[in-house]
Amino acid sequence: MLQHPVGHRAIYRSYELLTALLTGQPEKLRFFHECYRFICVVGCPRHGGSYLTKHLFLALGIDPDRVPNALAHDGFPARRRQVQGARQHRRVGA
Repeated sequence: MLQHPVGHRAIYRSYELLTALLTGQPEKLRFFHECYRFICVVGCPRHGGSYLTKHLFLALGIDPDRVPNALAHDGFPARRRQVQGARQHRRVGA
């Protein structure tokens, strides 16, 4: 991919955007801010986030059932075992 000029430009542009995100350079991200609107719905399970997300899509005229889970994820990460050797926290008074 790097041997082809189009592939080289695509990788360079991706790297440039990632760097702008990581280092907080909004001027390099202006195109995305002007063309797209991002709404993040974050909350505890069973507190209405899925309902809110569904109605945000409906308000924009988008059928929520046709939106890929990668864009409108309904769920939360599974709890993982603690890393061995990680410090255990105790409750005060326990």
